[in-house]
Amino acid sequence: MRKTLKSQPVESSCLTQALISPWKIAFGIGLESSSNSSSLENLSESQDQDCQNSDISLYTRSDLRHRSFSEVDYPPEDGHSKCGRSSPKSLPGSPRHKLYSHRQGTVQKNQRIANLRAYPFFILDIILKEGRELVIRDTSGTSDPYVKFKIGSKVHYRSRIIYKNLNPNWEEKFSMPIEDPFKPVILEVFDRDRGFFDDPMGITQINVSALELNQPTELKLMLKETKKKIKHEYMGFLVVSCTLIPKTQDDKEHVSI
Repeated sequence: MRKTLKSQPVESSCLTQALISPWKIAFGIGLESSSNSSSLENLSESQDQDCQNSDISLYTRSDLRHRSFSEVDYPPEDGHSKCGRSSPKSLPGSPRHKLYSHRQGTVQKNQRIANLRAYPFFILDIILKEGRELVIRDTSGTSDPYVKFKIGSKVHYRSRIIYKNLNPNWEEKFSMPIEDPFKPVILEVFDRDRGFFDDPMGITQINVSALELNQPTELKLMLKETKKKIKHEYMGFLVVSCTLIPKTQDDKEHVSI
């Protein structure tokens, strides 16, 4: 009987335990637990192998909370891992991609602020090109528009009046001194009226701090209602070209602000 058993191949750990302890088969002790433990060991080994082959780093919330931004392993910009597979943590729209984009935007913003603060003074060259689809303010079904350029409450420039035209072409070039690039330039459009007050035709602004230094930038500025309580309607737009030029302290002394 023993020779017969020895000649048969042993195919599982359960059969091995049965040969060593025959009484376990009668009571069914140890067979299920050993099979489950063997399956768990195989599953853990396969998971460890997958973790070693993958280059994606997974962090828990507590891990990220105690790590600085510089310590986090950010994904490649193309959204793919080194092995060529797409990383779900780095795909556009994922939390990890949003965190990476937010950090990059903050770094660029801080760099831009530092560059602007390095100069004591600026000159803003502006070309007021045209207005399109402006609103009607006269009973004749047209308007007589002109534009004011302001910083704070001070008017730095006023364009000429173009009579009876809702799509005026100004093509006026002028320069404005900029002491604080973080203050916007306000543009107000009015309709020339024969009465005491000119009728407003909309307001917009130029974000000076967003302009590239020494590079002409054409802007399409949408006009809005001057009063916030009034429901906004489409009021047309202005087209301007702006160039922000940094200057030295000596240049500032020769220019009246």
